[in-house]
Amino acid sequence: MVCGKISIAEKTVTHFAEAMTQPGSPSLEPDVVHFGFKKLTAENWAEKGFPPGFHSVTEEYWLRRVLEPQLKETVPIEIRALFEVARGAVVYAFMFYPLMTLGIEQCFRIAETAACEKRKRLKIGPAKRQRFDREIQLLVDAQIIPADEVQSWAALRKLRNWASHPDCQQIMMPSEVLGLLGRTARLINALFSADPG
Repeated sequence: MVCGKISIAEKTVTHFAEAMTQPGSPSLEPDVVHFGFKKLTAENWAEKGFPPGFHSVTEEYWLRRVLEPQLKETVPIEIRALFEVARGAVVYAFMFYPLMTLGIEQCFRIAETAACEKRKRLKIGPAKRQRFDREIQLLVDAQIIPADEVQSWAALRKLRNWASHPDCQQIMMPSEVLGLLGRTARLINALFSADPG
């Protein structure tokens, strides 16, 4: 997930290359895979785009798992709309794998928007948007974010920073994304069920 001396793209390309040398795998041609994911063409754009090792994942399974996390009606409609777009990108990652990472990265930014919106509705602190860490702290001080969720919010803030200031292309794994999608929805839901604000 995090760029190191060897980028995730390079590791993914290596994984693809190794997987493509297995018996029964299609050949690894430069026009089929690049940057660690399928190269889009007029012929393959509508074909499944998950990497090797995930070919047993069906459309029905993927759709069901991605659509499980839901934002409640108590969450402002603007936040729910943002979440639906991000979740839609994760759904369509079934066809083009990098959309999975883009979708979950957007969820990190949506969490920041949700924290800001909650604080503004409660008229806590300044009217203008604060840094994400300050938004979190103001909600913690107001006892909107409980002590046992502070680390989860801090982790979302770090992930938002990581996603918003990339050094290289990140490619996240399906299990990571599904877990983060569920945790983000849970935290946002909790934020807007804490009180009527």
